[in-house]
Amino acid sequence: MSSGSQTLPESEILKIFEERFNPDEEYLGIDKEVNRTEPLVSVYIVTYQHAPFIRDCLDGVLMQKTSFPIEILIGEDESTDGTREICMEYAEKHPDKIRLFLRDRKTSQLYDDDGNIVCRFNGKWLRKCKRGNYLAFCEGDDYWTDPFKLHKQISLMKQHPECHLSFHPVELIWGRNTGRPQIYKKHSDHNRIYSTEDLIIGGGEFCPTVSLVINTETSQFDPWRFKMPVQDYFSQVVASFNGGALYINEVMAVYRKGVPGSWSEKHKSYLKMCEHSLKMINANRIFDKVTEFKYHRSFKTREAILFKKYSLFKIYDYDRTTIDDVKKLTNKYLHGKLRVKGYLYILMSFFYYKIKMKYLFKIKNSLKNDK
Repeated sequence: MSSGSQTLPESEILKIFEERFNPDEEYLGIDKEVNRTEPLVSVYIVTYQHAPFIRDCLDGVLMQKTSFPIEILIGEDESTDGTREICMEYAEKHPDKIRLFLRDRKTSQLYDDDGNIVCRFNGKWLRKCKRGNYLAFCEGDDYWTDPFKLHKQISLMKQHPECHLSFHPVELIWGRNTGRPQIYKKHSDHNRIYSTEDLIIGGGEFCPTVSLVINTETSQFDPWRFKMPVQDYFSQVVASFNGGALYINEVMAVYRKGVPGSWSEKHKSYLKMCEHSLKMINANRIFDKVTEFKYHRSFKTREAILFKKYSLFKIYDYDRTTIDDVKKLTNKYLHGKLRVKGYLYILMSFFYYKIKMKYLFKIKNSLKNDK
């Protein structure tokens, strides 16, 4: 869930966020059975152009067997492919569970004067509407496969009250592929607690979004919600501050990659990935300062990963136009000493790829292995 480039002050974005928020967008009004209950868990579903997948998503949530009430929050961002109509159909059939919010993209998207996205409000408004003590995530192109997923996660979190976040491995599939999925983010063969440092270094992909359950009564994210390019990642980090993140070694959901318009598709090209990495490097610097450098070493390790694995270190493996575009992005997003560091990585890329030093490393490793 990216919030795009930020060219407006935080205070101005927050003001617009509040002014545009319209609780009357709740489909079928507020006098539904679901609104008369006190849910323990709010299930968070943002969806746009997910017509081939949204039924799987909603069915996976509706099949949950729990001893506590839940509410299903759907933020439908004015799809044109039939997603909106499917969500309305489900809301009409399940007024005891579903709260559907029909967004208008004229107000849910905030642009700057140059037409660039500054912020998307759909998901943020959805969080504002939640009433449960826990927030569970399932985006419109993903789905849950275990009917006891919520029951298991909430039960185990109550056994570990110090943990305000739980997650688990998932199945990974590509697009509409019905072939054999692979297991994704299986970190251990048993339940265990991972530290805040583990989550920072692992990045947003360490905890699959579709697996997340967060105790929102004890873990708040509001102070930094508009500054961060990927809100899920920083939500995870904040939620882990008290007692880490509870890993449950059960596959209970499917994460779908390669869907048109999805995060993974938007960031598939090197240029897009590079821009995202530079934004994340900046955001990590902000977050490091906000947390009074308590996790400084972990943020520096993550920064090196972003520079080397996803960003500037690979620049000279691409064509001249891409190289020029990435240099422009570096000047746009990095400043001061951080920009100097960025250009050092560009210089290393020049020697490694352009001067072909990568072959020297291969020869060296080959000789080392032959000994």
